Amino acid sequence: MKSRTLIVLALSASCSSSALADWYYRSFKVECSRDQIAVIDYSAYNEAGEARLLERNVIDVDKLSTWRTTEDDLNVPDKPLPHRRECKMGGKKYSIVLTNQSNGGYSPPVPVVNITNTTNPRRPIRIVSECALYDMPEGETKIVLSISHPQGQFFRDGKLVPDAPFRKPACGYHEYQR
Repeated sequence: MKSRTLIVLALSASCSSSALADWYYRSFKVECSRDQIAVIDYSAYNEAGEARLLERNVIDVDKLSTWRTTEDDLNVPDKPLPHRRECKMGGKKYSIVLTNQSNGGYSPPVPVVNITNTTNPRRPIRIVSECALYDMPEGETKIVLSISHPQGQFFRDGKLVPDAPFRKPACGYHEYQR
């Protein structure tokens, strides 16, 4: 009787631990208007993340590269397949390019954001350069360029995030390799 109880407990423990496994579905939206450009981290866990990927104009970070299998059987991003979007704001032209890179292990790929002012094609001005979003703050995060803030601002849950603390962990100090 004790062995049967032990088996039932072991089975229920293994089933419940797999049911609790979370997967983070990385996705983005790019919204353009004549007054602002917003790059929105639209990622979410589990069913909510899968549902968001089915929405219109949502960019699946997994599809921003080809994939390869490593020696230890991990699937990791290989060659970039960048998503490009051109926007106009305040009489100027901007190019938004999203791609991804491997975060290693079993983690989802890391989104990489580039935003360039391309009004003068001979002298493009990079505003956000190779920003690998490793440690995004919790909650909805946006990179917003506006007429009043053409160099961009960062928002989390509708509130302005101070520039220096955000850029250091989110965009910094990880080498992006192509």
